[in-house]
Amino acid sequence: MTRHRGGYGDYGILAGHYNKGRMPFPLWILEAIRRRAWIDYDIALTLDVGCGTGVATRQLREYGFRRVIGIDTDSRMIAEATRVQSLEEQDTPPIQYYVAAIEDYDLPGGIFDVITTFGGLPWFYDVDGALQNIRRLMNPLGSVFFAADEHPGTLIPDCHDIVEGYIQDRTRLGKRLRMEAPENVLRAHGFSEIRSDRRTETMEVPVEKVVEYILSSSSMNAVPIDSVPRLRKELFARCTAHAVPDNPTIMRGTFDFSFTACHIRI
Repeated sequence: MTRHRGGYGDYGILAGHYNKGRMPFPLWILEAIRRRAWIDYDIALTLDVGCGTGVATRQLREYGFRRVIGIDTDSRMIAEATRVQSLEEQDTPPIQYYVAAIEDYDLPGGIFDVITTFGGLPWFYDVDGALQNIRRLMNPLGSVFFAADEHPGTLIPDCHDIVEGYIQDRTRLGKRLRMEAPENVLRAHGFSEIRSDRRTETMEVPVEKVVEYILSSSSMNAVPIDSVPRLRKELFARCTAHAVPDNPTIMRGTFDFSFTACHIRI
């Protein structure tokens, strides 16, 4: 993700679980990005901030954005993103991945037509510095910034009690962030034409993917690595108990998605 090292927001050691378990964003969000872009999306230079293992970054490319750069402060996440990309057949220009913090990303100003962050905004280490540099990097003649996020609804069963039983070093949890609405944060930092949308999706997902999603939570930083196989078995049993009646390998439930789109005042 971005720049919280240790505790909540540090996903690097969990890169494999993160890549397998994180849910793709729905097409209506990608369509909204294409619709709000002020330049043809297939030629727009796009920056994905806090790209992690590239789950959503790859969606941008698959949905027609051909010039995409992904940055993340964690080299382990970037390594996983690069590894996954190397296994794919490339019929479009590859995504360029770099280890970098958005507040320190020193490229010429005004070069990006689209800037996105999928789930990254609440984890910016330096919100003021990050958004100030995003404004600097945006093309003032036609640039747009999108902040998308996802939150488990009924799809992910409550497994807090199971995970808690495996946590040993609580000092590694740190303090969970509490952040106000993205609209308020962006407005306070000089963005304009702010539009938001939130929808609840009903999804059917394999039990194994739901388990990986739980294992990708940053609270797993406090769970010893040698305990993960036993924890996985318990999580698998809990999730299987919540599977659909006619198929014990599939779970059905809701997932909440949101996005906020904005421009900069010129």
